Amino acid sequence: MKLKILFSDYETEKAKLVLQEMTLTACQELLKRKVIANSVSIYVGYSKDTIKPAGSSIKLKNATSSYNIISKYVDYLFDKIVVSGILIRRLGISF
Repeated sequence: MKLKILFSDYETEKAKLVLQEMTLTACQELLKRKVIANSVSIYVGYSKDTIKPAGSSIKLKNATSSYNIISKYVDYLFDKIVVSGILIRRLGISF
């Protein structure tokens, strides 16, 4: 899992952008290693442990290393698990 502890507390949309950047980097790694993913998992940790961290995973319809495809799944998971209005401090992604 690629885990990133943010330098400060991020609002939901800014954290989503960082997670997309992490997704791009992870997809580039998949391409470099010539492997594909069949699932994606994300993790969201909130500021000062205001609420419990959240995580979720999803199986991809077709195994791939395409950022254009995987990023849609990541957005879906993020929108599904994040509590809007609570500041985010940690993000993680794995395939």
